Amino acid sequence: MGRSRSPEQKRRKRKRDEIQDLKETVREMAKSLADLTAIVKHPKKRSRRKLFSDNETDSSISSDHSRSQSVEKSATARTNDPRSTHIDKDSKKDEPSSNPVDDNDVVDISTDYNDLELLLGSNPAAPLKQGTPLHALLNENWNGVLQKGLEKTERDLIKSKFPVPKDSLLGAPELNLELGKSISSFAKDRDDNFKRMQINMSVPATIIGNLLTSMLNDNFEFNKAKVIKDLSEAGRYLAGTIYSASYYRRKQIKMSITDNDTKEVLSDLPIYPLLFNSDVREKVKQAQALSKQTLKKSVANVRQSTQAFSNAAANKSVSENYKRPPPRPKHTTSRKESGRRPYRR
Repeated sequence: MGRSRSPEQKRRKRKRDEIQDLKETVREMAKSLADLTAIVKHPKKRSRRKLFSDNETDSSISSDHSRSQSVEKSATARTNDPRSTHIDKDSKKDEPSSNPVDDNDVVDISTDYNDLELLLGSNPAAPLKQGTPLHALLNENWNGVLQKGLEKTERDLIKSKFPVPKDSLLGAPELNLELGKSISSFAKDRDDNFKRMQINMSVPATIIGNLLTSMLNDNFEFNKAKVIKDLSEAGRYLAGTIYSASYYRRKQIKMSITDNDTKEVLSDLPIYPLLFNSDVREKVKQAQALSKQTLKKSVANVRQSTQAFSNAAANKSVSENYKRPPPRPKHTTSRKESGRRPYRR
């Protein structure tokens, strides 16, 4: 008969077995996690070796399941065993550092620019993306309308050709009469400007709506020239509305400026690339410098004329407007007339 082990030895052996099983389970789980991470990040890239086979997957899953059950049982036994609180120092061994992924488990990582942008995030300082350029002639015509506006005759002609459809809310709602009497004239004028813009924006919307209505009919016959003509008028009218909004913005800004020279300069500057062109600072400086020179010349002329007038007045002893009183007449009376006797000594 062999020598029977003491309960303490059995406990130590059982604990060593549990620790070994736990290490193996952790290694397998780490390896599986690394392989799954590589597959999720790069689904189109294949590794240098086959990550999983059906047999290996099934065996690893079954072994992991059995080991997890044994670990749970051992943990329950240790919890119920009161002697498990005393751990022998000999049973504590330093766990060796293990690398869950071998050198053969290296996965080729290559990511295109879109994937990197998705992972790293967008750049807030990146330039704005621009769309497809317009046709050269179309772009030139619309830019001219955006800078100079649309002629009134052309606006009225387009507006008369495309009235607001029946039972449509396109246009601008009228202001309530009760509120119109209680607001200031400034607020009323501003509301009228916005109302005019709403009416103008309803014209291109009406053109597009008419085209869509025609295309939705069963007996629609495509006429390329008519479609181009209608869409061009809608675009030109909309560009003119954008110019009107820019003009209104310029008007509001000039109202808050007190310098007359700056106002005059801003009125002459064209729209685009900025609201008051791009050289507004230089234009204002030139206008202010010219105003200063004009003021200096006018002041010098006033001083010169004043000095000449004072010199002319100093050269004259008596003013031309001064009149000396006439000389006093010498009146002599005779003895008889005076009634006095001559004095005698």
